[in-house]
Amino acid sequence: MTIELLGDNCRTCRLQHHNITLALQEIAVQIEYRKIDDPQRFAEYGLMSLPGLVINGQLRSAGKLLTTGEIMAILTEAR
Repeated sequence: MTIELLGDNCRTCRLQHHNITLALQEIAVQIEYRKIDDPQRFAEYGLMSLPGLVINGQLRSAGKLLTTGEIMAILTEAR
């Protein structure tokens, strides 16, 4: 499973990174996690507002700060 956080260094993106890190600690699955800050990659996904959460190449959330529980639910569903 691959997870990408699309975001810059804004407060919301930093909080999203923190929540993703907490969620990953709870899930016992092999996961590759990357934080992407390239605006060209944002455009490739059609992302209009940050942060974006991409799982296995599919944009799953855009412009919303997800809780750790919401992230875990998305990851569980994506398995």
